[in-house]
Amino acid sequence: MSEMPMLDLLGNPNAWAALVTLSALEIVLGIDNVIFISILAARLDPAAGRTARRFGLLLALIFRVALIADGFDVHIPRGYIYFAMAFAAAVEAVNMVVRQRHAEREKR
Repeated sequence: MSEMPMLDLLGNPNAWAALVTLSALEIVLGIDNVIFISILAARLDPAAGRTARRFGLLLALIFRVALIADGFDVHIPRGYIYFAMAFAAAVEAVNMVVRQRHAEREKR
């Protein structure tokens, strides 16, 4: 399989179809991120909610840019991306435990 020069991709209908498909997916996933982050941030006080929304959207943007860069063969060590995802999951797990303990204390 020979590599196609970049300019040849401009006239390739398959490349345009892939671009439209990926753009539609990014729009849907972006809207999903905004809704999900807004729901979670609504539980916080207004100042913390604004900070959480900005931080969440910034992380979503960073992950997307990193994955797009990876698609263009820009080397980003996957360990950084996996560490960030694992860290976010660990923070959420700790938050869930803390909320559960707080709810149990309030029941007493």
